[in-house]
Order: sequence, then C-alpha cells, then structure tokens
Amino acid sequence: MSENQQNLKKTLKAILAVVMCFTVILFGLLSYLVLDTFFVEKTGGNAIIYPFPEGLSSSANTIVKINGQECFVFETNVNFRRQSPMGNAQDVLQHEKTPVASFDMKGKVTVSVTLPGQDIKTAKVTPLSLGIKPKIKGDTVTFQVSKPGQLTVEFNDSPKGALHLFANPVEENIPSPDDSNVIYFGPGLHEAGLINVKSGQTVYLAGGAIVRGWVAGTGVENVTIRGRGYFDGSTFPRYAEDGVTGAQKVPINMQNCKNITIDGISCLDPSGWAVNTYHCTDVVVNNVKIISSRQNGDGITTQSCTNQKVTNCFVRSWDDSLVVKAYEGDARDISFDNCIIWTDLAQSCEIGFETRGEVIENIRFSNITILHNFHKSVLSIHNGDRATVRNVNYENIVVEDAQMGQGDGWNFLIDILIDDSIWSKDSKRGRVENVNYNNIKVIGGNAAANRIKGYSSENMVKGVHIKDLVILDKKITSLKDGAFITNPYMEDVTFE
Repeated sequence: MSENQQNLKKTLKAILAVVMCFTVILFGLLSYLVLDTFFVEKTGGNAIIYPFPEGLSSSANTIVKINGQECFVFETNVNFRRQSPMGNAQDVLQHEKTPVASFDMKGKVTVSVTLPGQDIKTAKVTPLSLGIKPKIKGDTVTFQVSKPGQLTVEFNDSPKGALHLFANPVEENIPSPDDSNVIYFGPGLHEAGLINVKSGQTVYLAGGAIVRGWVAGTGVENVTIRGRGYFDGSTFPRYAEDGVTGAQKVPINMQNCKNITIDGISCLDPSGWAVNTYHCTDVVVNNVKIISSRQNGDGITTQSCTNQKVTNCFVRSWDDSLVVKAYEGDARDISFDNCIIWTDLAQSCEIGFETRGEVIENIRFSNITILHNFHKSVLSIHNGDRATVRNVNYENIVVEDAQMGQGDGWNFLIDILIDDSIWSKDSKRGRVENVNYNNIKVIGGNAAANRIKGYSSENMVKGVHIKDLVILDKKITSLKDGAFITNPYMEDVTFE
C-alpha cells in the first residue's frame, strides 16, 4: 500500500471516529429528550412496593407506578359536606372515593400517576414547599420524590379525586411473625375485629395488610403498634340500628396506658375517632396517616394525657384533625411537629372544647402545613369548662388554601374563645394565658378573620403574643389589621 493510501486510510478512520463520537453524543441527547418527554427518568433511588392484598382490587381509576413498578391503590371515603352533623345515622353525608397509595423509599424515586382516559390539564403536588413540578402528558402525571413524606396530587384544579401518596422511610427491625409477643398481620385482607393488646406486645401490620379491626388497650405498658399496613374501618357502622346509639370502633384506642408507640400505620375511614389516647403518659405517634369521613371523625385526639409527642403525621379529617382535650384530668406537655393537615370539617389544630381538668399546659403545634381548611378555625383554643389553658405555642404554620367559613363554619385563622358550649359540663368557665403565635402564614385561598374573646372579668384571655403573622402577603400588626373580633375580657395582646 502506498504512503498516500495509508494517509488516506488514517484520515478516513479519524473522520469515522469523529462521526461516531458525534453520533453517540447526538443519540444521547435525543435519548435524554425522548426520555424526558415520555417521563422515563433514571433516578438511582430504591423503592419497596408492597404486595397487592388478596381479596381486593387496585383502583381502576388511578394507576400509580414507582420507578416503573405498579403500586396498589386503595380507594377510601372522604366527605365533602361542610355542614356539622346532626348526630344520627340519617344525617346526609357527601361521600366520595379518593385514592391512596403507599410505599417505602430511599433516595430519589420517580412517580407516575395515570387517570385512564382522562384529560389532565393541570396537576399540583403538595405540600407546595417541596417545590415539585409535575409533568403532564395526556392522562399521566410524572414527578420525582427525593425524600420520604406524605404528599397529595390534585388534578384539574380540584381537590376531588386527589391522590394521597404516602412515601415511607424503609422499615428497620421488622418483628418476626413467630415472636410470641407480636400480633402479626401479613399482606392480605384480615377481618380481625377487636384486637386486645397486653403489656409488652407489638401489633404489626406489614405493607400490603388491610386490617378490618381495632386495637384496644387499658392499663397496659410498653406497647407498640407499627408497620406499613392499613386499618380499614369502612365495614363498621357509625351508629347502631336505632340510628342514635353510637357503635363506632376507634382503630387505636389506648386508655390509662404508659410508654406507647404508634408508628407508620394508616387509618382509613374509621367509624369514629381514629387515634385516641386517654389518661396516658409517655406516648409517641410518628408517621401515622389518617383519612376520615364520618361523624366524630377526629384524627389524633389526646385526652388528659402527659408527655405525648406527635411527629411526621398526615391527617385528613371530617372533624378536628389534631386535638387536645381534658376529660376529668389535666393535660400537659403535648407536642405536634412536622405534620400535614387537610381539614374537611371543624378545626385543624384544636384545644377544647372539653376542658374539664384544672390545667391544660405546655402545648405546642409547630412546623405544620395545612393543605386545605374548609370549615372552621385553623389554630383554635375553645375553653368550654373550668381549666386554665396556658403556655400554648403555635409556630411555623403554613396554610396553603384557606377556605374557612364554608357551610355552617366560621372564617377564623386564630380563634381563642372562652364560653359555654354544647360540650360544657362544668358549672364555671376557665381562663386562657400566655399563647404565642410565631411565623404564621396564609399563602392561598381567602383572607381570614380572627377572634379573641374571654368570658368575664374572672375568665380572661391574658397574654397573646403574635409575631410574623402574614395573611395573603399582608403582615398583621394590629387587631384591626387582622380583622379580630374581640370583647373587653382580654388583655396584653401584642404584635411584632
């Protein structure tokens, strides 16, 4: 081969190498664009998808995939009526189904949600603070989740049919079904009924478990209720056949107990309250998810308890979402932190109306996002009995959609009231002292009013300190600015 031929061959090889390199780059770019367009993204994260429970079908209306793997979707009841119930079985409810899906994750994962045959124009992933921008193509929405938490996805600018997506951290130290101290429910449907728990026991609901039953403990210690499964109350009636007598089954009902841990489980469509602690001490409630739809559908209720910590929970309720009460006993050292709330009826963060202890003190609501509040107050203290309610802190609260006042509700963000009520049993009223609000923001919805009203010169509201209260971009620096409804039985109200 001549020298010229050799040089030509080298030149052709060089040109071919450049063309191949350019082709690879171009193919990679086109692949990225195609993948981005059709939402098939590599995330590098891991997702644990639970087994589909036998005996139940996944929703045909909402299909959820995590990293391309289909996830079971449960349909549960929610209630869009904004009218307080009359307290009987004939009371009309506005039930609709909404989808729920859950999984475990570590690292960033890709979520796709398909509503077969529907034309999705808009989609919103909340909480908005996560900054998640979903992509839409036809009937499918896709987005990435970078850390565990509870999210909702709303479609076409409507809260109806919203997907509730519970992304849990990966479970550790899963108990053995062979442990004699473990009441174990594996994947599948369980008609369990009453689950009496004893001291030292663990009730475990594995991912993919649907348990139609309720846990009751009285006078027990060192009890854990945990897992990734669901308590399903949909088959239990709210009222007996006479339509008046209550027949509700509280999914988790602990009374006069000590050292209780409730972690990771979900309570769907309970026939009354969802999680109740009564005269308990040293309680931890973490990563619990609740969706209720019926009369007295309170979310997490603590009554006359001490040292209870509620963290990382999600509550969508058809009655008060997070509530502290006192039934013939004091309540103190109760905290709710890093929770996400959707309140269809009643109050979001409530103390009262039942306040029949001597004191309710050292109560904290912090780092809470209210996705929607449709009915009554967001941050409320309702003292209907004799207690002194004192040292209450609300801080770092965001209301994404303020819709209070619908139906027979009232449009209050902050609401402090001492008064007789239909729940009052004491013959005298109490007081409210030292309440602090710090960094409270309404970022969407409607402008909210507020209320501070004592009962008499003996039953005053004293010491309300408000700092960085912003309602729809307006900083509130006075009672007038905040449209506060007041009476003479209050003093020492300050703004910063």
